[in-house]
Amino acid sequence: MKKHSFLKAERLKSKISIDSLFKRKGKEVFVYPFKISYLPNREGEEKQMPQILISVPKRGFKLAVDRNKIKRRIKEAYRLQKSDWASQLSILPNCMSIIYVGKKIEDYSFIERKMSKALLKLSESLTTQP
Repeated sequence: MKKHSFLKAERLKSKISIDSLFKRKGKEVFVYPFKISYLPNREGEEKQMPQILISVPKRGFKLAVDRNKIKRRIKEAYRLQKSDWASQLSILPNCMSIIYVGKKIEDYSFIERKMSKALLKLSESLTTQP
């Protein structure tokens, strides 16, 4: 696997997984401008990269070009930081969603800083789980 890649297999597309992530078993971490929901993995399961869903609500950004710009920036920030983040953890989530809750379009450097803080908070949340 390449160090900095975002493969098609890492994208969350299963309706069943998405429903279980949001409705039943998902846990949440909030770091402005991201709300990260995730399904924790069990200790005995194989360690693999989580499937990711990136969402920017239409309510906040009416134009698709604005939503797509934010999604591209989030994907790039995650793609560059995920290998370092995953190598530090013994347990990774099965799947997770990154929802942008900010009210304005932030520049890439801001999103990159906040993504690293969000992943750090997520790793703390994963390690403190029973």
